[in-house]
Amino acid sequence: MDGHEDVTSKTALQRLAWPEEEAMWTDIGRFGSRLEPGKLAWESGHSTFLSTAPGEGSFAFSGVTLGIVLRSLPSHHAAYGSDRRRHMPLSAGQGWLFPAGFDGWCRWDEPNDFLNLEVGAGYLADADLEVPTAFRPLKGDLDPLLVQLGLNLHAAARESSTLYRDSLAAAFATQLARVVTGVNEQDRRIDPRLGRALQYIHDHLAEDITLADLAAAAAMSPFHFSRCFKAQTGLAPYAFVIARRMERAKELLRATRLPVAEIAWRVGYRNPAKFATQFKRLTGATPGEWRGN
Repeated sequence: MDGHEDVTSKTALQRLAWPEEEAMWTDIGRFGSRLEPGKLAWESGHSTFLSTAPGEGSFAFSGVTLGIVLRSLPSHHAAYGSDRRRHMPLSAGQGWLFPAGFDGWCRWDEPNDFLNLEVGAGYLADADLEVPTAFRPLKGDLDPLLVQLGLNLHAAARESSTLYRDSLAAAFATQLARVVTGVNEQDRRIDPRLGRALQYIHDHLAEDITLADLAAAAAMSPFHFSRCFKAQTGLAPYAFVIARRMERAKELLRATRLPVAEIAWRVGYRNPAKFATQFKRLTGATPGEWRGN
């Protein structure tokens, strides 16, 4: 190290920097317009940013892959691990996290901007994720820090020094390993039938979730499902969904500058006032106060 400022790294970040009154998550599509299209490589991984017309097709990823949607896809349909095709709308900032070797099919009827980041086994092993195929695929909401690191890693891949780029890649792999480890620890503690209900909650958090929906996901009667769910989680299904919505709201308040009304919508509340009342009842502060602190 010679003590000189990393000019190329600074240039890459300045090119993507937001004015103070803006933030990446308030208009993630505009952030995407500043990303370089095509495939960029770093040690033990690569990222690909594409802008596509409406279409469909099969996919397969050899390494652990994070995908970030930069333009909302209300028509998105997909089949993961089976031939069953389901409607899975995605908002800007949502996406997928797939284990190595994962394949599937998807279709979208709108123009699509998305970023895929595929991480090699070397970085993941350094982050203590030894088996990159051994975790449940995630769809929909993503860890906000993982999204920010992924976007900045692609932005830095060509114009930054190797040291800076590799440091970002290591941070990205470490956060990815934390997310995957959390998923695996949860899955080990939960009855697989209830695990399907938890996945349903994760995938449909912005929608109206009913007891019948959750019981059907678990292939159980509503009465039996309610008893088993509370025995394993400590909460009734309704209380668990509210708690999960509040946790997701905290993540978005902490990591983004999305308006409170938008956050309310993303966690399943069509009435922002009702969301604010529920949030204050459970946390002791309004969403604005919680964000400020």
